[in-house]
Amino acid sequence: MYENGTIVVENGIFSGEVNATSGTFAGDISAASGTLGGFKIEQNKLISTNDINNPSIELNGVDGSIIANNIHLGTGAVIDQYIELGSARIQNPELEGSNNVFITAGNGALQMKDDGIANFGEITISGPESVILGDNFAIRPGLSEFNNVNISGTLKTSVFEVGTVQTVGGMMIFKEGAEIDGSITKIDGEENQYTFKTKEGSITNIKENSIILLTSKNNTTIR
Repeated sequence: MYENGTIVVENGIFSGEVNATSGTFAGDISAASGTLGGFKIEQNKLISTNDINNPSIELNGVDGSIIANNIHLGTGAVIDQYIELGSARIQNPELEGSNNVFITAGNGALQMKDDGIANFGEITISGPESVILGDNFAIRPGLSEFNNVNISGTLKTSVFEVGTVQTVGGMMIFKEGAEIDGSITKIDGEENQYTFKTKEGSITNIKENSIILLTSKNNTTIR
């Protein structure tokens, strides 16, 4: 023991308490209880002491779990297996033996991968194929399929194929049409008589005394 209050001992056993304003320990420290900074020491646990009933962080040395109100993962953080967000899960792709990133929620109702394919329940969206598939429908670039379609606006198409047409409380009129090849020529000396030729491939079935509506490109109609 020195005059400045320094005590040097090789080994020591204290049966009571040791109080000090500061200290440096170069070896191991073993404690089954007590406090360390802002943490309470329990058997195999460190628990923050800011709120005993609802600690902001708890470190479990047995199962390796961390319970925290907020976690910030910096650059380079590695997910060994998965992160759970309620019923959702962000999973390490190596568990599936691929490079895909799996995000699942609701017992697989939501699945997203980095291969451009996402599953939302019964709906599959494929980016590489540009398709959306559902239980009773399919949307593809060349062909879409639906059981029923309600259109409140205008339906425009170059070809309309149908097996059965049904109307309720209204009337539907279908008129044959053809595209004229060339110009329309009025017959000299004849009133309201013209000659014209339809383009090859146009289907017409014009009978005698038929009324023909001729529409020009600027929507002018000649009857």
